[in-house]
Amino acid sequence: MCRVSLAARGRPARIGRPDIVRAALDLGLDTVSMRGIAEHLGVTTPALYSHVAGRAEVLELAATELRGRMRSFASAA
Repeated sequence: MCRVSLAARGRPARIGRPDIVRAALDLGLDTVSMRGIAEHLGVTTPALYSHVAGRAEVLELAATELRGRMRSFASAA
């Protein structure tokens, strides 16, 4: 009997956390919404919840990304 991994089922993900964070930063963190991110990425809003728990997590991930950018910038100076 051939077993298929659950991860192998369905379509491959069109988006991932990095895409969601990038979209949030593009849109601006002060007004970002899950609907706005979904529209920006060309996916449905529910599709985002396969990758993040909600807006609060997106904001935390974006803050982490921005801190990393600031560290890189500071270390390059």
